Amino acid sequence: MPSKKKKKELDNKTIIRIILLVLIVSISIYSLYRVIKLIAVPSNVVVIKKGIITSEESTTGYVIRDEQITKGNSEQKEIYQIKTEGEKVAKGEEIFRYSATNEEILNNKIYELNEKIQEAMQGQTNLFPADVKAIENQIQSKIDGLNKKNNIQEISENKKDINTYITKKSKIIGELSSSGSYIKDLISEREGYEAELKRNSEYVVSPMSGVVSYRVDNLEEVLTVNNFESLNKKMLENLNLKTGQIVATSNEYGKVINNYECYIATILKSKEAKEATVR
Repeated sequence: MPSKKKKKELDNKTIIRIILLVLIVSISIYSLYRVIKLIAVPSNVVVIKKGIITSEESTTGYVIRDEQITKGNSEQKEIYQIKTEGEKVAKGEEIFRYSATNEEILNNKIYELNEKIQEAMQGQTNLFPADVKAIENQIQSKIDGLNKKNNIQEISENKKDINTYITKKSKIIGELSSSGSYIKDLISEREGYEAELKRNSEYVVSPMSGVVSYRVDNLEEVLTVNNFESLNKKMLENLNLKTGQIVATSNEYGKVINNYECYIATILKSKEAKEATVR
């Protein structure tokens, strides 16, 4: 028969076992409850990185800039671009001209004279003064450079330089060759047609400094920096503009854009946007 001491020890062990069992069951029930709650309502986890946390909203924006359309008084509709698209210009600088009344006739005559000058220069290979050789090297360098360039403005400048060098070369050869007087007469005649072409053309200059563009969408006087108070959701949506819409190059007008300031009009629905204030 067990003594009272042993019986007491057994009772204590039984109580401890019961307490441990209760704790294990309680922890299991609580853990199961947390798992079920996490599955039903998952927590938002934000990984903090170096920087700032922002709230973003995607929308469509309407770019508003100070743009001035440039046009002349000529009845001729076709224009000839003097600058390249996006090129910076100063106030008063020529940006395009309207075609002359006899544009095609004069251009054909200039082209024919260029052909005659080139033919007259053929066979003058015995003339190799230092100036001619230097110009030929410059021409070849510009021609080689064209193959490595994809910027329209740089290509246009190279072509102008090549034409200038060719004219200089023809004048030098005209002074030295046996057919010099003939070449000089051809050059003089060509310069006369070029001057006539310029006189008969109307040149349009930039009204302000900025960048020139020949893509006119007729919204330059609608979306302006001077009428922000008239902008609203209905007005913007009625413009029927599409994202990525390409504006065609105009044959009648050009424009100059103030490239120092730019605004974006947009419609936002978030609470933060509605409560935003201008600083």
